[in-house]
Amino acid sequence: MRNRSKLLVASLSTALLMSVAVGTASAGRISLSNARFRMVWAPVILNFGDVRCNLTLEGSFHSSTLQKRAEALIGYISRAIIAPPAQCTNGEITLAQETLPWHIRYRGYVGRLPRPAGVVMGFTNVSLRAHVNSLGATCEITTTSEKPFVGTAEADEEGGVTGFRADENSRIPLLGLCGIFGVEGSFSGGARLTLLNATTRITVRLI
Repeated sequence: MRNRSKLLVASLSTALLMSVAVGTASAGRISLSNARFRMVWAPVILNFGDVRCNLTLEGSFHSSTLQKRAEALIGYISRAIIAPPAQCTNGEITLAQETLPWHIRYRGYVGRLPRPAGVVMGFTNVSLRAHVNSLGATCEITTTSEKPFVGTAEADEEGGVTGFRADENSRIPLLGLCGIFGVEGSFSGGARLTLLNATTRITVRLI
C-alpha cells in the first residue's frame, strides 16, 4: 500500500511539472499594460564621433498583446524630436521627419520565461543625418531590417519596464561623407520609457 501511495505521488508530481512546462512553452504572446508610449533619451549617443543629443520618440504598438514571432511588425514610431544643434555636443543630428512612421519589429527577449528581463526590438526605416565635429564630416544613416536600430525594453522582476537601452553592438552603415571611412556606427544610451503623456510605467508579462 505504501509503495502504491509513493507511486501515485510521484505520478502526480510528474504530471504537474509537465503541465507547467507545457504551459510555459506554449505561451506565445507578450502582454503589455499600455500600447502607447514615450521614450526619452538624455542623451542618445552616436558612438562614431561621440555625438550626443537629447531624443524623444513617441509611438504605439499595434496591440497590447504581441506575438513572439521574430521580425513581426508590432508598432510604429509616429513622432520624433531631436535637440537643436546648440544643445548637442560633438556635433548635431537631424531627423528625416518625412520618413515617419518608423517601424518597430519584435526581435526576441532576454532573461528566462515566464518572466523575461526585457523585450528586444528593432527600429527600421529610421533616417537621419549626423554631423561629426571631430571629422568635419556628415554621416547619413538609414536603418533597415538587416541593419536596424536595436534596443531592449528592460523589465524588473514584477514586469515593470524600467527603461529602454540601445544596443551598442548593433552596427549600422554610415554613408555620406562618413562612408569614405568604410566604418559602421552604433548608438548607445538609456531612455526613460513610460505611458504616452504620463509618468506611468508600462508592465510586460508572458501569456
